[in-house]
Order: sequence, then C-alpha cells, then structure tokens
Amino acid sequence: MPFVCSAALRFLSRCVGCCVAGTAVLAAAPGFAQVSYFTWADLDDPPFFTEHLARGFAPPAVTIFADEDEAFAKLRAGFRPDVMGPCLYEIPRWRQTGLIQPIEVAQLTHWDSLSAAMKDMAFADAATVDTPEGHVWFVPQFWGETSVLYRADLLSDEDLAQGWEILWDPKYAGRTSALPGAIDTVTFVAHTLGIDPYAMDETAWGQVQDKLRALVGHVRLVSSDPTVLQQALASGEVVAAMSWNSDFIEMKKDGHDVDWMRPDAGVFTWVCGLTLGAAVEDPAAVAQALSLIDSSLSEGAGRYMVQDWGYGAANIRSYEGIDPAVHARNGLPADVETFLRTGIFQKRIPDSATGRTMEDVIRRWEEIKAGL
Repeated sequence: MPFVCSAALRFLSRCVGCCVAGTAVLAAAPGFAQVSYFTWADLDDPPFFTEHLARGFAPPAVTIFADEDEAFAKLRAGFRPDVMGPCLYEIPRWRQTGLIQPIEVAQLTHWDSLSAAMKDMAFADAATVDTPEGHVWFVPQFWGETSVLYRADLLSDEDLAQGWEILWDPKYAGRTSALPGAIDTVTFVAHTLGIDPYAMDETAWGQVQDKLRALVGHVRLVSSDPTVLQQALASGEVVAAMSWNSDFIEMKKDGHDVDWMRPDAGVFTWVCGLTLGAAVEDPAAVAQALSLIDSSLSEGAGRYMVQDWGYGAANIRSYEGIDPAVHARNGLPADVETFLRTGIFQKRIPDSATGRTMEDVIRRWEEIKAGL
C-alpha cells in the first residue's frame, strides 16, 4: 500500500519534524504500533479513525470509561494511555496531576478549521498556566447538552410542568435515572434547587447532599451507558432520565416517542475534546497520537457527530452541506457562539472558602451512591 505508507510518512515527518528518509522514520516506529486511547463509549466508532487509518497507522487500542471520575481514578492508579477524551472542565485536575502534556497546534492539520470560539477556549485554558506558545492542553472536538430525556407518551402535561423535579416525583419512584459523574449530577441537582453549583456555601452544599440522597433512593438506574438508558426508556422501565442529547437523537431516529426537556432556566452545556498523555515521549509515538487526535477533528468525523449523534462539531467545515432540518431535529444551533449563550456552561466546581474541594464533592457523591 504505497500511497497509505507515504501518507503516514508525511504525517510523521510533519509532527516529528523529521527531514530523514522514510526508512529511518519507520525504524523509529516499527509496524506503526497501536495508539492507546481512553475515552467515552462510542467515541471509538470507525468515522473518527478514517484519516488515521488512511495514513497507514493501526486502529487504536481503545479503553472505555463511563464518566471522568472513574477515568481519573484509573489514571491516578497508574493507567497511562496515549490519548484521552475528557471534557474541558476536567483539564485543571488532569494537568495538575501530571497526566497530560501540551499539544503543539501547528502539528494538527485540522486546527485551523476549528471554530474561533473553540480555539479561544483552548488557548484561554492554556493561559491559566505556564504553557509554551502555540500549545494547548486540550483540543476541542464536540459540544452538547445535559438535561432530562423522557417518554412523551407516558408523561402528562402536569408531570412535565415539574421540569427536572420529575426525577423525584413519588408517582415515578423506581422509574427514573441519573448520571454517575459528580460534575453532571451534583451541578444538576444544585441547579434544580435554585442553587448556583459553582458558588455553594456549606448550607447550600448540605441541601444539595440531601437532594442527592433523595435522588439515589428514588431512581432505578445511575448510569451513563447509552445502551442501558435507551433500552430502559424504550421498554418503559424508565420514564425520565438525566442524560446527554445524543440519547435523545438516537431514540428519535429509532422511532421512539421521546422528548428533551428545555426548562426556562436553561440546560447544562459542555465542550469535550482530546488530550495527549504525559507519558508519550518517543517522537514517532507522539506523531501517531497526534494523528489520532487530528483524525477525530476531521470534517468527516464532525459530520458524523452532527448527523448521527446530534452533537455540535468543533470543525466548522463539517457543517457544509448538512440539511438545516438536521439542526432543527438536534435542537442545537450550527455555531458554538450561539450555543454557549443559551445554556449553563458546565465547569469544575471550585474549592469553597471553608476548604471543601472538588475531590471532597466527588468523594461525598460516591458515598451517597453507596448508601452512606
């Protein structure tokens, strides 16, 4: 496959900065060993790897995490993948713990195609620490929403008038579902109470914990697994589930009578992307990891994300030729600037004046889920 190999060599040469013969580059990366990739469920779908494979690299070795609290625990225990897929709010603790390294954006062929808002977001995050010029710690890939997905045919107008409080309605005890991650569920519950999750004093935090305990005692599932959630909703076992909007799009496409809650107070919005593991040092290994990241940012990958998943793509060229009806179906605008103005942007819960940290919040949520 001479074309494929030459494509891989061109990418290696660009990323590693090599001006050597092809045989020397290949010697640095014999057999194009697999890149290890740690990410969310379904982000290992083939469209994300099309360009990476076309360059002659092997498919990545993928490990899935259910939420970033689980991912962080595994990383802190010693797991060291080459590429990881957290959301922007996670970057401070992953960076502070030495799990990731800066990415030189000039090495990514699709960086210039990302929306200006996305690039500004990545550089703003990098500016919070001493970061080499032209480098970021996080490359934005896609964006979406967190709200409640529900069976429209099983809930009345009176039920829906409760908004997110439907998850605690005694009538539906054992028929609702919550997400497992603290960054999702703690902020969601605080907002349901009318509390700013990013400015909680100890009184407010106590109220949120009480509401979390009530939630855990009420739900049937605490899960982010799309297959589990969608099957539970499809069967009627669950009538309302805290979830991400990709579940809504997939169920609508399958013909299920579901809808997506958009309360007047807004839904949570977020941006997720890709990072480079701190342990990746060999230049050829770095080049292969960057190839995987770059491939996930391609126009084709972004178009798949919009049309099949219902998320927004960071690559603005991905929107070319997409029917406006797709955006109407997804309920998301085609530009991230509008999107970010219409919701509550999800971020890391800051340390409190009393010394409570995000790690304390995560630990307490894990205890509540365990019934403690």
